[in-house]
Amino acid sequence: MAALKKKGYDVHAAAKAQGVELPANLLDLLKTPWDLNKQRKLFQDPKFQQAYTQLSKDVVGKDAEFVIKYKEGKGRKDAYEIVLVPHPVNKGEYLMMTDFYAQGNGLLTSPGVGKHKSGATGSDSWGGELKRAYAISAAERKIQSAMKDPNSEFASYKIVPLANGKTKIVVEGKKGL
Repeated sequence: MAALKKKGYDVHAAAKAQGVELPANLLDLLKTPWDLNKQRKLFQDPKFQQAYTQLSKDVVGKDAEFVIKYKEGKGRKDAYEIVLVPHPVNKGEYLMMTDFYAQGNGLLTSPGVGKHKSGATGSDSWGGELKRAYAISAAERKIQSAMKDPNSEFASYKIVPLANGKTKIVVEGKKGL
């Protein structure tokens, strides 16, 4: 949207013509992004679809710092990848991106990545297992890094799967602290 707006395209009017209301400040889309139904409506506008396609090629294809894909010899060879790209506004954060065409050519129907029902709300969720595994791994790395510090208060940690599908990480302090 920002790329189109910079080119002088009235994104608010174009979206409204497709039945989609955009926030006055496009950065508010970071807090409440559009869903796939709104995206399908926006794709009815050829300029938007062209800009989105170009952005996907430029960002997904060139700016990826990390790539998630099937291991060699497992899954579909032609399945798309999920990439992590630097967030365009929030420095130090990343966005997960992929092409949704044909369910990522099979990627988005794979266990752990694809659509499933969220336990808490019963609504559709995408990539919940992948996001959860990534969050656990990131937390573990942070804890392990802290434990290497001689002044660390951490002695050990354990990962505890909960009955509701969530995960708890228990960090134990050094004795006497």
